[in-house]
Amino acid sequence: MSIRSVARAVIKKTAYGLFRATGGVPSYALTVDGLFATSRKMAPPDYFNLMRGHYEGAERTILRGAFRNASTIVEIGSNIGVVASLALDSKLERNGRMICVEPNPDSHEALYANLSRAQKRRASDDIQLRVLHAAVSGPQGERGGSAEFIQRADLSSGLSGQVSGRASDSSLVNVEVTSLSSILNAHNVDGPYSLICDAEGAEIPLIFEDAAALKNCSQMLIELHSPSLTGREDVPPDIMVRELESLGFRLRVREHDTYYLDKLAFN
Repeated sequence: MSIRSVARAVIKKTAYGLFRATGGVPSYALTVDGLFATSRKMAPPDYFNLMRGHYEGAERTILRGAFRNASTIVEIGSNIGVVASLALDSKLERNGRMICVEPNPDSHEALYANLSRAQKRRASDDIQLRVLHAAVSGPQGERGGSAEFIQRADLSSGLSGQVSGRASDSSLVNVEVTSLSSILNAHNVDGPYSLICDAEGAEIPLIFEDAAALKNCSQMLIELHSPSLTGREDVPPDIMVRELESLGFRLRVREHDTYYLDKLAFN
């Protein structure tokens, strides 16, 4: 092991100790993409990856490259708003609108702060921004409006019954459950829109139960999770991609477990 590697390991171990002693990671992170608000409950490795530009690296790479400018962007699973902020900064057209959906209350303060900062950077444009405190399932899974949501200490959370078993550092809260179709209808999204989705397994009911919501989706940046993250029948990513292709999408880019698909009809 090199001296640099040893020094990096010592610094990281020391920082982790400080984070634990002070109750969590710092409230802000200075990154290659600027300053971001963070949650104190963010996992230290995620915090360091954010600073180094590796956090949500696949999504950010595709967003900068293949993802086209859009007048309407819907993001499911916004977390603290890193990808949403970058999309708002560089991919949302003037007078465009963005709808962000995030169920985890632990993420909301940082999410609002990051989106607000991005919106101010585009103060000369009439950007419409909405943040919904909800989890997304298929239309059949709205379950009367609410469901139990697992809050894990590292912000990696999801609906109970759609994620792996509760960890010892997790708690349960009730959250609103909705579908992509309901979101589009409620906000009068009746034309082409772009979708960003990192929903910890909720992409499965979205793809297989809510195909109507994808009719006007012109492009999609989506993370497809391994079956171990869901309580549903195992659905490998290649099967999900095949289903999306049957709905008119074509796979253009893959970065690890993140995929970019678009439709010829909207090009």
